[in-house]
Amino acid sequence: MNAKVLTGAAWILAARLLAGSSLLAQANESFLLEEVLLRKCQGAALDGNVAVRKPTLVLEADENGSRATASAGYVTPSKRLVARFALSRPMTSQETTLATLDGLADSSSAELNVTWLAWDLAAYANEMGSWGADLPDRPLRMGASTPSENSDWIERYERAVEEAEKGLLDKHPVYVNLRAKAGRRDFDFLDSSTARTLTESHTDTTLTGSVGTLMEGKYYAELSYAAGRTFAPGRTATLCDPFGTTGVVECRDRVVAPPDEVDSSSAAFELRRLLRTVGFAARVRRDFERDLTVVDVPLYFLQRMGATSMELNGGIAVSWRSDTKDYALRVFVGPALAIRRPSK
Repeated sequence: MNAKVLTGAAWILAARLLAGSSLLAQANESFLLEEVLLRKCQGAALDGNVAVRKPTLVLEADENGSRATASAGYVTPSKRLVARFALSRPMTSQETTLATLDGLADSSSAELNVTWLAWDLAAYANEMGSWGADLPDRPLRMGASTPSENSDWIERYERAVEEAEKGLLDKHPVYVNLRAKAGRRDFDFLDSSTARTLTESHTDTTLTGSVGTLMEGKYYAELSYAAGRTFAPGRTATLCDPFGTTGVVECRDRVVAPPDEVDSSSAAFELRRLLRTVGFAARVRRDFERDLTVVDVPLYFLQRMGATSMELNGGIAVSWRSDTKDYALRVFVGPALAIRRPSK
């Protein structure tokens, strides 16, 4: 065998080793980013400021009604910037339209989250070893795996998460988030000069900036500030009309003025913790314009591993307001934040 053949074989072997090493590095980085560094900063309802890239559909309901939110995200090739775009709309018995050719539908909102990951993901993954190679591709179709194969995947998944958490014990990755939200609403009111009903459309806007960190690989803490402009229904008055020919009058409360523009500014602190099958968060928000404090405590029920991709997370949340001293309860259901393996 001549030297050229040996040299060629060596180059082929080196290329294969480098390709395998590259795939391993991608697997480690993707797993670390999706399942640990991003997952532990978000809840089942994806209501946090940290962006995630997985397409989602979240359903939420409280005493004011129900709402559907659809979203999709993107991660740059450097894995330093994550962006998420979401559309949200109240759900009714009629057809739900998120947007039209003229823009957002009434009561719909659009949201853009951008997160800058202020750390070197590749260095993190390299320091934690080659645990990502032990996690095979996950089955994505119903019946694509046997119970024993699925059980083996879960065990490997748990082992990989534990190794990643151990590697993060002495690290405090920082997340810098920017969140912009705009929502369109229609307001009906009675014209005082003509007694005709008029309609005005206005757009609520909010811009939120936040900085957070993951502590001990388990707890996510975040401080945020939000400022914006919202619109509220105008002044109401009780108006009475004759009822038939009996001389009796019927009185109703009617909006008799255009909507009012209200500036808003608030600060919030949040602490979040996700375990294997449950999670919790505590969020305190102070509204400076309205002298209002809101406390929100969600409890998550997580089901992130199974034989199919049709997984669901869910939870309940209790909120308290300082102005009314009232408690409110809401429920939500959404998709699991599942791992996505790098393409080969």
